[in-house]
Amino acid sequence: MGSLPRSTPVTERRASAARNWGLYVLLWFPAFVLGAVTISLRPGTPLGSAVSGSLVTVGVAAGLGVAVWWLTGMVPWPEQHRARFVVLHAGGAFLYAALYAGLQFLALATRVGMSHARVYMPPDTLGWMAISGLYL
Repeated sequence: MGSLPRSTPVTERRASAARNWGLYVLLWFPAFVLGAVTISLRPGTPLGSAVSGSLVTVGVAAGLGVAVWWLTGMVPWPEQHRARFVVLHAGGAFLYAALYAGLQFLALATRVGMSHARVYMPPDTLGWMAISGLYL
């Protein structure tokens, strides 16, 4: 019998990346389940709609989270000019919130059409979603 293949830095990095992505998905899973349960509580909502709605909502948040993770890795904590860093961070939070709400609306509009999306997700709902995005 032959020996097992030796581990190389490349295979170790791939295994580490796979573990990290698996952990990232696992950490978002409770939000997905909670979202699906919450959506399904609306009378007449089919389970499939609740699951797909939650998948979109949590998927958008998680996808934007990957972008935030990447960007924060590119911007070190400054020893000087901390006020600028805080202003950039706040601007990024508002951009995330706007993208979060906007992408939710676009996902809905692609499924039900723009006119129906405006009924299901009026401006006050979009505002609430943007505020939720700030919390994320």
